Amino acid sequence: MNWSNIALKGTIGVGALGMTAILTDLLDPHIGIWGIIILVLMPFTLLVFFRVDELPVWIIKIAHGIAVSWYFALFVGSVSYMALRGFISSDLLLGAFMALGLWPCVIIVRALVRGDYGEGEG
Repeated sequence: MNWSNIALKGTIGVGALGMTAILTDLLDPHIGIWGIIILVLMPFTLLVFFRVDELPVWIIKIAHGIAVSWYFALFVGSVSYMALRGFISSDLLLGAFMALGLWPCVIIVRALVRGDYGEGEG
């Protein structure tokens, strides 16, 4: 993925912020706020820190594949929870945040499917 670190951090970070806001009500009694933060920031961490030029492309592909799967699962869980509890007015903004974070994930999946992931990297 040839995005700058700022663009990647911004989109995934905003998406993580939206998910944290939604999932706090559901998961806070079970894993606490720090558990939620770790759960939500793991895709962010894998996408940002596995962009090192010294790593082979296959390692980056695996890390990014895990991050995309994890983010997508959290996205689906968050939207499902919003639907189950009934949509409220702030869900539109939080949903937009999460959709913004979904964009780099779509680009990664597209590149993996086309087979051109990692060109110019690694």
